[in-house]
Amino acid sequence: MALVANYIQIKNIPLYMNEDLNIGDFIYKYRMFKGVTQEELAERSQLQQPQISRIERNKNVKLSTVVKVLDSLGLKLISDDDSYAYFHNENDALMLGSLIAYKRKINQITQQKLAEMTNLKQPQIVQIEKNNDITMATLQKILKVIDLKLKIVDVK
Repeated sequence: MALVANYIQIKNIPLYMNEDLNIGDFIYKYRMFKGVTQEELAERSQLQQPQISRIERNKNVKLSTVVKVLDSLGLKLISDDDSYAYFHNENDALMLGSLIAYKRKINQITQQKLAEMTNLKQPQIVQIEKNNDITMATLQKILKVIDLKLKIVDVK
């Protein structure tokens, strides 16, 4: 448990995703803590081993892929305000766009302003809010600007 203590506390005490969280390092350390190889994790996640390696090395991966890996480790990604349920699978993860749009509007930020604040283009924001998949790097930029926190919890 000590190895993982800095990254997650088990049973609904969250690990927050923010600019300091290195999701690849977290997945690597949690996988090692659980004694799971990259090959086993790939099989559980219905991915290829090189995809697990890319995630752990923080290469530009899609949120839907990360959610599959978290799910196979018995972890869930949820919104901090609990207004949205768990993102159980990659299809649920894609619904994050609706939550981003909601939080952006509450914060009175236009799509164009969000694009400027995150160094993205406005059409990218439109596509994200239409629930298209999003890379982890882009997601972390947006979360910071709209003050949306996601957390990873162990739901076992």
